[in-house]
Amino acid sequence: MAKIAAAMAAKGGFDGVQLLSEPTFDAAHSDVVQKYDDILLEESRFAQGGFAEFRLGEHTDRILSEGRGSLLGGSNTHGLGGSFYGWGGSGGSAFIWSPQHEVGFAYTMNGMASYILGGPRTERIFSALFECLKKAS
Repeated sequence: MAKIAAAMAAKGGFDGVQLLSEPTFDAAHSDVVQKYDDILLEESRFAQGGFAEFRLGEHTDRILSEGRGSLLGGSNTHGLGGSFYGWGGSGGSAFIWSPQHEVGFAYTMNGMASYILGGPRTERIFSALFECLKKAS
């Protein structure tokens, strides 16, 4: 999954393997719409290809309680623009990428928890990721 996320961060290709052409990649990440999600009980943004868009600075302040987390954690993302795309799942799993930051990430948990779209584990991981992105910029 991490290699696929890396390919998506590189606009469709990684390590000599092209999963999507760049025009297909661009089309799949376009026409983002925001609608109310009846499962998450909040607004969510999705691109034409079905990928969620998580803008840095948003979706980062959800309280990690009652089984709810934030896919990008409660991390401080001040100074980082752009978006991540992908999705997360029950237990805190995550499959995301950012073409702007040229990074892809995948995480599957080995211990189930009641969190949806992130949790305490992914919060720590994304905090470290964002610190690295800040140092690189």
